[in-house]
Amino acid sequence: MSNLYQAPQPGLVLPVAEQFDRRYRQFYTAEASGYDQIRFSDPDGVAFNTSEQVRICELLDLRPGQTVLDVAAGTGRIAAALAARGLDVVAYDITPNMLRQAQSRAAAQELENLRCVSGNGRMLPFADEQFDAVISIRFLHLFPATFYRSFIQEMWRVVRPGGVLLIQFDSAMAGGGAVWLRELYRRLVLGHKPRYFLRPDHIPNAFGTIDNLSLQGFSPFGERLMRRLHPRGAARVDALLSEGWPSFLANHVFVRAIKR
Repeated sequence: MSNLYQAPQPGLVLPVAEQFDRRYRQFYTAEASGYDQIRFSDPDGVAFNTSEQVRICELLDLRPGQTVLDVAAGTGRIAAALAARGLDVVAYDITPNMLRQAQSRAAAQELENLRCVSGNGRMLPFADEQFDAVISIRFLHLFPATFYRSFIQEMWRVVRPGGVLLIQFDSAMAGGGAVWLRELYRRLVLGHKPRYFLRPDHIPNAFGTIDNLSLQGFSPFGERLMRRLHPRGAARVDALLSEGWPSFLANHVFVRAIKR
C-alpha cells in the first residue's frame, strides 16, 4: 500500500485534487475484489458492519420508497442495507470496480431498487433537490479538511427541503487523542495510507452556511476490547459518546443536517 503516494511522473503534474482522485481510483480498483473480505469478514468486522448499518438507518429515519444518494458508496455495503429496507438508492462512486461489487451484491440480494452510477463526488450528475437523503460513509477521511467543503456543498445541493445530509468522519480526538498513536503505527509500521481526521474547529469551514447540524458519535475508541471484556460497559460508553461534542471522543463522528 505504500506505493499509493508516489510522486507524479515528470510532465504529469496535476492539480492536487486530481492527484488524490487518480491515486484513490487506482488504489481501490486493485482493492475492490477483496475490500469487504479484508475489513468486514471476521466477527469484529461483522459486528461493526451490523451496528453501523443500524445507526445509519436510525439517523436517516426514512420511510420505504424515499430516495437516497450514497456518495462514495464503494462496494455497496451501506447502499444495499438501505435498499433492503425499501429505500430507493443510488450508489455513486469514482471507481467502476467498486461499483461492480455493489452490483453483484444487489443482484445476489435481488435488490431492484439499487442503482449504480460512476462519477466524481465533487460534480454530482443530479438535479438540485433530487434526493430525500444524501449520505457519505468512510469517505472524507481520505482527504485533508481543506477538501471537505467542496464535497459537502455539492451533496447539500441535491438534498430536498426537509431532507437529510449525513456524513461520517474519523475523529481527531478519539480516545482523548489516543487515536494518533494508532495512526502512527498504521503509517510507520504497517505502511498504510494516511487518514485525515475531523476536529471541532473544522466544522464551520467544512459546512459553511449549512446550519441545523447535530453530532453523533459511533464506535468508541477501544470498543473491540471493551466489548470482549465488559459488553455492558462498552454499551454505556457508546451511549455517553453518542450525541453532541462528546461524540468526538468516539472513533467516528456523524454530522447530520436537515435542509429547511
